[in-house]
Amino acid sequence: MRRDRPSGGNLQGPIVMPVKDFSTTAGSNTAISGINIAESCPAGNLNNALRQALADIRAYANSAEWFEYGDGEGTASINYASGSSFTIAGADVTAAWHVGRRIKASGSATGTIYGVIASSSFATNTTVNVTWDTGALQNESLTVWLGILSASNGAVPPASATAKGTVELATTAETLAGTDATRAVTPDGLAALWEKGADIASAATISIGEGGCFHVTGSTTITDIDFATDKAGRTAWLIFDGALTLTHHATSLILPTGANITTAAGDACLVLSEDGSETIRVPVYCRKDGTPVGAAIATASDMESASDTTKLVTAGRAQFHPGVAKAWASVTLSGGTPSLAASHNVSSVTDNATGTTTVNFATAFSTATYAVAGIPEDAGTNFDLWGVSANKATSSYRVVTAGGSTEGVGDTSFCLVFFGDQ
Repeated sequence: MRRDRPSGGNLQGPIVMPVKDFSTTAGSNTAISGINIAESCPAGNLNNALRQALADIRAYANSAEWFEYGDGEGTASINYASGSSFTIAGADVTAAWHVGRRIKASGSATGTIYGVIASSSFATNTTVNVTWDTGALQNESLTVWLGILSASNGAVPPASATAKGTVELATTAETLAGTDATRAVTPDGLAALWEKGADIASAATISIGEGGCFHVTGSTTITDIDFATDKAGRTAWLIFDGALTLTHHATSLILPTGANITTAAGDACLVLSEDGSETIRVPVYCRKDGTPVGAAIATASDMESASDTTKLVTAGRAQFHPGVAKAWASVTLSGGTPSLAASHNVSSVTDNATGTTTVNFATAFSTATYAVAGIPEDAGTNFDLWGVSANKATSSYRVVTAGGSTEGVGDTSFCLVFFGDQ
């Protein structure tokens, strides 16, 4: 701002006097931009000084978001110390230049940069250390402004569950820790709980970082699993890219079977922190092929003995149980020729003669002591079914129709079921 000073005891030249140069001690303000307002000054100076003070205040208000605090008492000397620090000569103003407060700095080489105070201290001079948003101070004449809002006990209070106000954003680490009660969680911070994290190379101890799903590479045996930021109740999914051994530990790596698990490519498990102090439990382990982890599979011998109550039965071994039919057949006759309508473990039927049919097994019995049950099915006939013991073989069974005591008296459809050992 420029203003021509009138004659009559006033200094000539440009008038530049920001509010920062005013003193909080009234008696120390003896001039305003060179206009003498000391005791016994010319009366006309008072008019000029008042006008100049109003102009200075207006200029200050135009940029009231920032103000040149200096040392809080008139003109202050601000000097470059490093790219991230400066000094205020001769005054302890750490209370105003406090941690967390926003500042702006300007210089011909520095440009205009913004940052936040990281620390301030006093020893002869006040030293202010700053974390700049971008850029750095240059060794030159500097102008530095304080943000109008204090970082502590300012005009805008901190936000809470019941009041509006300023809020600081939580880092992802703070989000994972889950202990801060004042900072706000961002979508990115929230994603750190569930998003896919970086692959983890298998090692004796693996550490789970940001994320909720991780691929584990390599084949090194794992004896311990930790969360880099642990919190009771935190979970993560691990997907194994190959075979390795998970080593059960009763207190630090609790596996669902109470025994070691050998992984396979595509297997996955859920990892849970029980107490936030590295007590890790694996409550869920899923094999890629769907086989239950730790479950023993019944053998053919187990099925035949029919006594085990802990092992799992597969479809291919259910047939070995003594209570399960090993073969059955529904045989129909058309024009005197038998054919299979439906069957299990029966490869074919052979027409021997009128009223005589042989049922051939796909898988033979181990002995010919198997049991057979059957019924004739054609309506309007009074035939019985007879088994011919002489033709009861491990691989086939011959059946005949009978009327009274006579064999092979006619053809009829029938059903047979077979029980025994294979």
